[in-house]
Amino acid sequence: MNITWQIAGSVAPALSTDELRDLLLAQREIQDFDAFVNPRYERDVHDPQQLADMPAAVDRIYKAVVDKEHIVVYGDYDADGVTSTAILVSVLEKLGAQVTPFLPHRSEHGYGLHSAVIKEIAEDIGLVVTVDCGVSNAAEIEDLLKAGVDTVVVDHHTIPDPLPAAHAIIHPAHPDAEYPFPHLCGAGAAWKLAQAILRDDRSPAADNPDEEKWLLDLAALGTIADLVPLVGENRAIVQFGLEVLRRSPRPGVRALLAAGRIDTAQLSAKDLSWRAIPLINAAGRMDHAQPALELLLATDDEQADIALAKIKQLDSRRRNATKQVTDEALAQVDPDSAVAFAHNDSWPAGIVGLVANQLLRKFERPALVMGDGGQFAIGSVRTPDHVNAVDLLASASDVLVKFGGHARAAGFTITPPNIPKFLDTVAATTRDLAANAVVAQEEAAAILAHDLLTMDTAQLVQQFAPFGKGNEEPRFVIKNLLLRDWRPVGKSGDHAKVTFQVSDHPLDGIAFGLADRFRDNRLTDKHVDVLGQLEVNEWRGRKTLQLAVQDIAIAGTVGIKATNHEHARHAV
Repeated sequence: MNITWQIAGSVAPALSTDELRDLLLAQREIQDFDAFVNPRYERDVHDPQQLADMPAAVDRIYKAVVDKEHIVVYGDYDADGVTSTAILVSVLEKLGAQVTPFLPHRSEHGYGLHSAVIKEIAEDIGLVVTVDCGVSNAAEIEDLLKAGVDTVVVDHHTIPDPLPAAHAIIHPAHPDAEYPFPHLCGAGAAWKLAQAILRDDRSPAADNPDEEKWLLDLAALGTIADLVPLVGENRAIVQFGLEVLRRSPRPGVRALLAAGRIDTAQLSAKDLSWRAIPLINAAGRMDHAQPALELLLATDDEQADIALAKIKQLDSRRRNATKQVTDEALAQVDPDSAVAFAHNDSWPAGIVGLVANQLLRKFERPALVMGDGGQFAIGSVRTPDHVNAVDLLASASDVLVKFGGHARAAGFTITPPNIPKFLDTVAATTRDLAANAVVAQEEAAAILAHDLLTMDTAQLVQQFAPFGKGNEEPRFVIKNLLLRDWRPVGKSGDHAKVTFQVSDHPLDGIAFGLADRFRDNRLTDKHVDVLGQLEVNEWRGRKTLQLAVQDIAIAGTVGIKATNHEHARHAV
């Protein structure tokens, strides 16, 4: 196996939990361990009035409530957009507002404000509040203004210059204010507006400071779903949101957690990311996101069960379609191309991002997958660290109808005749970037001595949770482990259930997607080097230590080296 594992610091093994804790703190540049693992609401959640345009947004919303104007909350079809919409609708309903949520259809409308929809709603609407979208919709907002409809934009996507002519723009990176934390997602920004509305003297909850906290379950779901950095205020939102979720007072959230077979007592961000959020996203991927919104806004168990039944059907379709389309896309990719590209008019637009993720993992190059978008093709791009997805699309902006997204994941719309030119352009751009790129290596926080393969070490690691972008769950290298036995598990036998020998006791392991590695290298009864994570596995009230294997090789066959200090900061 021609690969190097890089260690964020010294290649000398960590020998104690105190040493390991100090190492993890240094890599994250954390000065105060207690403050990091124990966020305080008053200290770590910022004043929403520090956001630009917040007073104007709050005043305009209260005017709409008093004047009985019809308010449309215009969201998005992904989990961040759905939770953002649910937050604002919940708050506005508490105020007695006449409010209607609107979620665009991924294929029929696409992302952001849509001109045809605006024409339909402009006649009887007094105010539009966009959530998780809007900042890039200057033309549509101008059309609304000409029709006498104000817009309050609540968004977190890339700020354009100039800004749209909205009545107010709530954005953590707004150029007219220096908000302390610019990395909020759409749900985070929506929650900040909800905070300001509820704290206002005109609010029926003005004397109840806890009212805003009960919305943190939705804010946490959106924050985890949108893969924003889980540091700073986002970390606080998720930490406190997990506490609300553990109490799960919202009928739809209770149903969602039960459907994901999530134990609320042991709830984690990883549980939500793997088991709950895909269900929210399934609705918008396969059809319309409305059932997901109905689930989150359900006021009783019956409403929640009806919405969840629809979502489960859509999720089953998503799973089947994703496997089929991934197999078809893999067969299309040219192994000699600079990009992994696949396109079929029959593929559902809602799953092209999932398929692009699979192609990125397989080919380790920018992956572009396009599917059905009616008169247009709708595509998704996923990129490795050295390629910015938005910049890659910008290089071919002259042939795109629209595009947008984040550094590693973006979406675009294109007319089919422009696809060949588009592909040539992004391939050329990728080749230029690759010429100067540093090849990414597998990275770990530290080498662990065998004596640290204990429950105490795993529990220390868990104190750094919730994990996510910017605070990744640490990975470790364990050298010269004896692999006693393994067996294939999973429907297709792709995964491996492993037993290692550590001193005089066994250590369980799980290796997702690596069964062929164990089989091909005949690893049973051999000493191996392992890259993985220490986990606490709980089943029927019994906790056991487990090693989640992410890479494995015969001992001594993998190069292991230290990164430089600057790189080490980001290597966990």
